[in-house]
Amino acid sequence: MGTDISGTRIGGAGYGTVYLAPLHGFSFAGADAFTAFLGSDSQDPPLGDLVVYVYAQKGSDLIQLATRVASCNAPVQTGQNDVEYYRRHCLGKAVIEKAEAGGRKLADLFRIKP
Repeated sequence: MGTDISGTRIGGAGYGTVYLAPLHGFSFAGADAFTAFLGSDSQDPPLGDLVVYVYAQKGSDLIQLATRVASCNAPVQTGQNDVEYYRRHCLGKAVIEKAEAGGRKLADLFRIKP
């Protein structure tokens, strides 16, 4: 992970990831535990790529999977912070459904042996 971590941001190596929403519309077969979320990655906020992140654990092994599902490039409003921008302009039912489909695809492609 990056070195600049807050409640809504993970930063590192010239980019930042804004945490947008948890994803619950799929499972990860073979994992002891997993979590997934939709984030927005950017080197030039607030414009960014919407990315599904999946973290799965089996025993002491942890894997991270990610896939880009969309872009966010709505007009920027002066005075609006990045998190407000992404949640207002980039997050909706259709985006969540697309993100969950991306998460399901990752879970299918990278199954963990039982």
